[in-house]
Amino acid sequence: MQDVEAVLYAFRSVAPDLSVAELPQLAELFELAGRLPPYSRLTYTTILTIGAYAEWFQAYPDWLPGALDYVLAALPHTELFPAATTALRDLAHEAGGSMIGAVPALLRTGKAATQQDARSRTVLAEATALVLSHLPLAAAAPALEQYFQPSLDGLDALLRQAQASPDALVR
Repeated sequence: MQDVEAVLYAFRSVAPDLSVAELPQLAELFELAGRLPPYSRLTYTTILTIGAYAEWFQAYPDWLPGALDYVLAALPHTELFPAATTALRDLAHEAGGSMIGAVPALLRTGKAATQQDARSRTVLAEATALVLSHLPLAAAAPALEQYFQPSLDGLDALLRQAQASPDALVR
């Protein structure tokens, strides 16, 4: 499996230097990637490779749903969560308008991600916000409220606690 991981890493490494218009053969790479065995390190590298080619997915949107399914399926796994959130952010930067169908999954994941590391949760919030920015405001507002309300409630509780007992929050 290390050989396969090395090939994926090589593809990921050259992504910034390639023009996506010249790479329709990447479809074969991503078709093969979806059939790889589910080894954690291999999946991690595949997810980061998907993110590295976010611009390609914008140019070839028919391939985006499969890539999104692959990345979203990794979100419940703690060891894959950082790679998945990074790939989602990269995809959202390039093809956020084509990711509207992923909003429910992003919102569910945001609620369930409280045990994940703070940096990855922040990256997920950025990806979610980028996708939501492509919705009309009337549709985005309820989704934003659903996503961010738990954080706002926690901040409100913390502020009330600080007002009631300022010394309790000093560490």
